[in-house]
Order: sequence, then C-alpha cells, then structure tokens
Amino acid sequence: MEENSWHLSKGIPIGLILALVLQSGAILWWSAKIDSQVTNNKAQIEAQTTEMIDLKNQQSVFTAQISNDITRIKTILEFSDVNIEFKQRAD
Repeated sequence: MEENSWHLSKGIPIGLILALVLQSGAILWWSAKIDSQVTNNKAQIEAQTTEMIDLKNQQSVFTAQISNDITRIKTILEFSDVNIEFKQRAD
C-alpha cells in the first residue's frame, strides 16, 4: 500500500468541538425564541377570540334592537295607511 493514501485521523480538532458547542447553543437559543413567540401568539389569539365573542354578542343585541325598530316602523306605517284610507273615504 502507498503511504500517501487517504485515511481518517483519530484526533478531533478543538475547532470542530467549539463549532458544535456554538451551533448547539444557537439551536437552543433559537428554539427558546420560537417557543416565546408561540406563547405570545397563543395569548394574542385567546384575547382576540374573547373580543370576537363579545363583539358577536353585541351584534346580536343590536340586530334584535334593529328588528324591533323595523317592526315598530311597519306598525306605524300600517296605521298611517289605515288613517289615510279612512280620511280619503270620509271626504
């Protein structure tokens, strides 16, 4: 065999160990940051969900009020039509 053939070294360079430690630290920092963002997003979604439910309830109340107002207006208009017809017949 040739002495210049390719082979693996049994030693591990300190640069590789340092790079792996730094990379592991960066991954931990990144995952902690992502976890924090997910937690914040969850809290915002829950707050917005509560706000949407409140708005839906308010909308239901306003819709009921509008429906009552329309019913009253229809009653007034029907009464006005009856009065107008009565007056026209009287003349």
